[in-house]
Order: sequence, then C-alpha cells, then structure tokens
Amino acid sequence: MKMSNSVTFKYCKILINPVKSPVRVRVLKRLLYRMGAEEIVESKNKEHFIDSVRDFCRSDYKYLLVWGGNGSAHIAINEMVKALKNGSRKSIGFLRGGSGNGVHDSYEVPGKIKNQLYSYAESMRVRAVLEVDLLQIEGERQVVYGQLAGIGFDVHALKKREERLPKGDHAERVRSGLMNYFIPAFISFIRDFNTVNREYFIELFEGDYVLNRGKGYVRHPFKVLERQLHTRMIEIGKRPFYGNRFKVCPDVVCNNGYMDVYLFNFDTRCAVLRQAVSLWKGKYSRINKRAQKSELPPIERYRVKMLKIYADLPLEMHVDGELYNISKRDSEKYTLTFTVLPHRISFIVPSGFYRKLLLNPANAP
Repeated sequence: MKMSNSVTFKYCKILINPVKSPVRVRVLKRLLYRMGAEEIVESKNKEHFIDSVRDFCRSDYKYLLVWGGNGSAHIAINEMVKALKNGSRKSIGFLRGGSGNGVHDSYEVPGKIKNQLYSYAESMRVRAVLEVDLLQIEGERQVVYGQLAGIGFDVHALKKREERLPKGDHAERVRSGLMNYFIPAFISFIRDFNTVNREYFIELFEGDYVLNRGKGYVRHPFKVLERQLHTRMIEIGKRPFYGNRFKVCPDVVCNNGYMDVYLFNFDTRCAVLRQAVSLWKGKYSRINKRAQKSELPPIERYRVKMLKIYADLPLEMHVDGELYNISKRDSEKYTLTFTVLPHRISFIVPSGFYRKLLLNPANAP
C-alpha cells in the first residue's frame, strides 16, 4: 500500500491554505511526506494561492489536492476553469481544512485526514475522476463559476459570519465547525427574517417543475417559465451540501446537465422552527406533505438549464460561500444569469462515491 501511495502522489501537487489551523497543517505535511508527496505548497496569501493554482495548470502534474474549506475550493475551481480548456486531463480534489466543508460533504470525502489521504491515493491510482457540471453565473461586470449559489437569507447569515471573524493578527485563530454557521444564521433568523422576504422576477429555461408532497415526484415540463414572486431564499445548486452538513439542495445530481433551483417560501419563523430538523436534513417532501392545504408549497423545486433573476433593489449572492455584490446599468434592473456548463471540470472523488454514481447514473429522483 505504501509503494502504491508513493507512486500515486508523485503525480500530484498539494496546495495548502494554512490560515485557519497551522497545527493541523504540520500534521498534514508530515503525513504527506511519509506517503511520498514531492510537491507541497503552503500558500502565503490569496494571491500566492491563485498563482499556485495557475502554476499547476501549466505544469506536468495530473492532480491537484487543495487543503482548505469551501472558499479555497471556490478560488481553485475558478482559476482552473479560466486556465484549462474543456476536456483537460487535469483533476482537482479537496481535503477538509475549513470552517465550511460543503464541497467535501457533497462528494463524501472521509473525515479523518489519514483516511482522506488514503482515499485520494486509491482514487488517483484507479483514476476515479468525474467530469462534473459547473454553474456559470453572470452579473453586469463579472462572471463566476461554482457549484452552489444563494440569494436571500443565507447571504445575510454569511455577512453576519464575516463580521464575527477575527481580523489581522488573530485571523488564524478561526475555528472550524458548525457554530461558525449556526450562530450567524440564528442572529439573522431573529433580526432579518422579514427583511429578506424580497420580490424577484425570474425566468426559467428548458426544464421542469418538480413537485413532491409525499406521494412521489410529479414533473411539469416547460420550455420557458416566468414568475413574479416573493421569497426569503433562492438556492441554485450542482451539489447538495452547504456550510457544515446543511443539505440545502438534496436532490441535485452533479453531472446531469441541469441545475436545481429551490425557492423557500416560509411565511413565519414558527413555520421554520417546526420544520428545522427536516429542513437541515433536506427532507423537503416531508415539509411539503405537512403543508398539503397550502396552495404554494413551503419549498419549490425546479430543474432547469438556465435561470435569470431580476430585482429592482440591489442583489447580493454567495457562490460556494463567497459573497458577491451585483451591479447594474443605470436604466436596468439588477440581473443575474445562471447557466449550466456540462462536464466542465474534473474532480477526484472517493472511489465509493465514484462507483455509486457509475452504478446509478440516473441518480436524480
């Protein structure tokens, strides 16, 4: 096994974002050297991190393993998309190293660092890589790539989280874990619940409306669907998990050419609290079943190839947990366009996840 790992890691570059846990970084590097890793880069800052991803794209290495959270994954994905053509043989994988590990949860990366390394060694040995879809998100002055985006309540919670993070010399004392998300979310829930109920106009293209109220899935296909709506949160996904184990897009499939769009229409705080456990676990059919008498389900799901969102007031969004402000032309509405890029990037994934997806390619309900 040791020889196998050594040969495998010879073709892999390791990129470490060390800010949050220098002690864990030392443990990680010790394990990597024992397993034969030759190229280990510990980034000094964001610019150095970006340059290191670009260097990988120009190098002969086949694999890049990034140690960090959702933010590190987001930066690395965007730089690779810009640098590599579709169909590139280079692949990226993610080691758990942040306060939010939604991308790692979505692809069933193990918890313990030693298990992660052995898992990725095996995946690289047998080339367990998946060509996965990405969201291309276009605002007025920017184009961003990712696998999960949100508007509304979760953006308010992330802003509260940013305000709580230590600054300057204390930045590396940030702790990983659920509380980094739960406390800001709870504060936003108390203070901003009514504020985030905003009006939007949306256009959905080439997909279907998927309804499940506990009696199985009913699909209503359409070419174009327009809606004027009030909602507290819109989530657009190509992966299921957000933050720490919040299954916000539970039915999404990473490589089927469609994005899942969820509208969260809870009227009151009490309604959210009553469904909190089901909401966290992504049991949306159970939530909708309990609201059979309501004309509009608490959570609506669409599966589409393109989405446009318009708003009169300024739009803020997160992409993979990173915050963005959307600008506009003087005479127009604030506008966002989401498009699916099928099989745009190659992910190294645990072999168990790889086999499960291959055995059941029609994994969507």
